[in-house]
Amino acid sequence: MTTLSGKLDPLLADPRFETLKRTAMSFNTLHIRSFNENRHSEMLAWLLDPNEAHGLGDRFLRRLLLKCLNAKSESGEIHKGLKGVSASDLQAYSMSQALVFNEVDISRNGRIDILVVEPSLGIVVAIENKYGAGETGNQLERYQTWIEKTFPDYSQVFIVLDAYDRVSCPAPWVGLPYDWVADFLDTVVSYQELHPRIAFMLKDYLSYIKEEEYDEWNQYQHDLLVELYEKHRDILTNDDVRPELLRHLFEEYDWETLGQSEWTATGGQSEIWIVHRYWSVFAALMCIHRLEPVKRELLNLDKDGKVEVYGRYLSYLPSKVCGQGFESDKGWALYFNIVIEKDEEDEVERLEPKLCFRFRRADENLERLRQIARYYGKDNYKSSGNFKFEPLKEDGLPALCERIQTHVDELAKRMTEARASQRHT
Repeated sequence: MTTLSGKLDPLLADPRFETLKRTAMSFNTLHIRSFNENRHSEMLAWLLDPNEAHGLGDRFLRRLLLKCLNAKSESGEIHKGLKGVSASDLQAYSMSQALVFNEVDISRNGRIDILVVEPSLGIVVAIENKYGAGETGNQLERYQTWIEKTFPDYSQVFIVLDAYDRVSCPAPWVGLPYDWVADFLDTVVSYQELHPRIAFMLKDYLSYIKEEEYDEWNQYQHDLLVELYEKHRDILTNDDVRPELLRHLFEEYDWETLGQSEWTATGGQSEIWIVHRYWSVFAALMCIHRLEPVKRELLNLDKDGKVEVYGRYLSYLPSKVCGQGFESDKGWALYFNIVIEKDEEDEVERLEPKLCFRFRRADENLERLRQIARYYGKDNYKSSGNFKFEPLKEDGLPALCERIQTHVDELAKRMTEARASQRHT
């Protein structure tokens, strides 16, 4: 039997809850189903096809080939397949005749993720799309052999697209991260000529590939959460209500109560339904009382640091990291995250700190960030990575935050070493 019956009414009647509820109902359409490597390939093939309904023509294909050309020219080497095809050619000639295929079966040699054939310009493009998967055997060599045999008179372009920046690959393959895809979509989603439904889908895809962490709470919404929590603190910290909310949110559904054939005003079924329906709002409210004091204590110890709280997460940019080149319009590239986790053994909530590396945000400081990540064993050059420290056990908030500062001091040493190494090289 639930103890929530009637106890949430003041909270549910608050207009701020209604605002946050509407926010919680927003979603990314691509989260509805698993968006794996094959789904990404289908989306990219659709964008590459000049004659598809997206209305972008050959812009995406043109951008890909220009990016490929630039990637090689920066290293001083011209891609074999692009000999005879210049940037001016790619800019001047239409590629509207291009045929685009995905999952091309080349018999025992495997399947090419995306194949583009442009007969009017005599260009063939083979794309191996890596979104979380690694190379299998000598697949690139097999694909290349098939292309060279099948299209001997075409300019042949071989591309590996890697969402996690592991773009080193054997010649003549060109390795490209997904950054250019995000940059392209950033540019075109505001095009007035795009159909609203197409723009909506492209915005969702852009959001999906930009970050691995999808946190819908912005500062305005967080401030609303804090206000809502402070207003209804007595309810949310009540010895009967709080454990019940935590149980429904993070442990198990109350199937027995929900399954009763008749819902009564005193049975609590409506409250349980509301908690499950607006899970993200209640989960965030349950975390406010833990994370807001941590935020205040961190800023007390590090007055020039930056702290943001979103839902169950607290992000902390120490002052020793500020001004070191790891902040940009894209966000923080190096920072701490503190998340509330529950210890499975003694069922006590712990604060779990982790150091976050966001390589796509590092820009010109990418190599230095990679050197720091290498020390923490995160040197696989993914678009993002996290190094988890030991969970902080409950022994007083000042002690918790002081231990976080020891991790900050260690990080500061690694930043100094990386800077010195960069100057030396």
